[in-house]
Amino acid sequence: ILRKSFILKSGLLLGLWIMILLVIFVFYKSKSEMDKIVYFDELTGAYNRNKFYECINQEIARSKRYNIDFSIIMYDIDHFKRINDIYGHIAGDLVLKELTNLVKESIRINDCLFRFGGDEFVILLLNVGLEDAKKVAEKIRVNTENADVFVENITLSLGVVEYMENENEEGILNRVDSMLYKSKETGRNKISYI
Repeated sequence: ILRKSFILKSGLLLGLWIMILLVIFVFYKSKSEMDKIVYFDELTGAYNRNKFYECINQEIARSKRYNIDFSIIMYDIDHFKRINDIYGHIAGDLVLKELTNLVKESIRINDCLFRFGGDEFVILLLNVGLEDAKKVAEKIRVNTENADVFVENITLSLGVVEYMENENEEGILNRVDSMLYKSKETGRNKISYI
């Protein structure tokens, strides 16, 4: 009787442990799936705007605490609407995917690429000042201009800024957005910075 009771209790305990492990596995898997939905752009695989705000605020806090530089590049595809109008939205989506891959290959693994909306993207360059950020932007601009994209020659307009002390995310976004606008306004396929 004692042996049967011990075997029964051991079996129940083992079953309970297996159930706990299953619950943990299901929870972890659903959390990682939720993170994909919450933080990644489904089309391009880049981070999305939600993740950008999380990351930029972390970098601002890190910069304030440790006095570490970081910069932001904002870019969009010149005349992207024309690509969609001429070749269709499926072709436009393929261009976005190809250019996202090209940009990922042009930045370091610890830099972050975010799809900000439509054909507008932001790159967060960690531990990088303005001079090096301009070089990265130029590399991306040239790589894009020389890329063999199936629709036509693709070019980018880019804005580049370095974080300024005591600036919030809205301030740095306004500055980089104004630099992107300046690039578009003064001829496209160029970089503007402050």
